[in-house]
Amino acid sequence: MDFLREASAAHKRVWADLFIDVVVTGYYFSQLASLDLVAPNALALASIAFNSVIIALFLAVPLHAYIALQHKQESLDERELLFRTRANQYAFNTLFFLNGALLWLLASYELYPQVLSGATLSPLAIAHLILLSLVIARLVRAFVTLKSYRRGY
Repeated sequence: MDFLREASAAHKRVWADLFIDVVVTGYYFSQLASLDLVAPNALALASIAFNSVIIALFLAVPLHAYIALQHKQESLDERELLFRTRANQYAFNTLFFLNGALLWLLASYELYPQVLSGATLSPLAIAHLILLSLVIARLVRAFVTLKSYRRGY
């Protein structure tokens, strides 16, 4: 329980965001695994997306309200700005690499269909791959920030 007393508000927000991201992503992709992505039921897909947003709101509002009530409004010091900048840089590089890999996959799928003949890349599957790359970049951002807080630089 020392963490709850000693950590800064920005540090707690990173942990809260990481928790929310993991729970919502786990829910969304576990529910998505039960659907057929080639010809999905639009109502079921909309229901999963809506439930994911509701879960995110029900988790985010109490967690961030607790953090805001526990700490007075404080400005970010140079150290925390450096942590945030470093984490954003790593997240951008990760997103850039993953989207480049996705573009390479799409180009190879279009240029050499005989090589990937058994694979089906529907527009919905591509959209979920983009969503997954965004989630991975956000997780990288959180982990780099937390590593920076732990090491202190």
